[in-house]
Amino acid sequence: MTVHVYNPHGNIQDLTTFLRHHCTVTREPSCNLDIDGIWDGKWTVMVKLKEDPAAPDRIHHPPSSFSLGLDPGYLYYRRQPKLCNKCSKPGHTAKDCTV
Repeated sequence: MTVHVYNPHGNIQDLTTFLRHHCTVTREPSCNLDIDGIWDGKWTVMVKLKEDPAAPDRIHHPPSSFSLGLDPGYLYYRRQPKLCNKCSKPGHTAKDCTV
């Protein structure tokens, strides 16, 4: 999973605690470095998604956008389902929302 928190000086423990509410963290966050070895502001975190019998695919997906205090952030990973940030319903994004 790749996580981007807009405040580069934010507390990494807050990020880890947030993620542990939604999934099992199997490896602590590590900084993403660009080709020159400079941090790009994103973190790579190895996680295991939790089961959710009520979900259509039986997997609990963490929210793609979130806040840690006043610091907004977002996360993404392979096969992440579309979820609208406007109405919180799956299958579409906010730009396509009719609500």
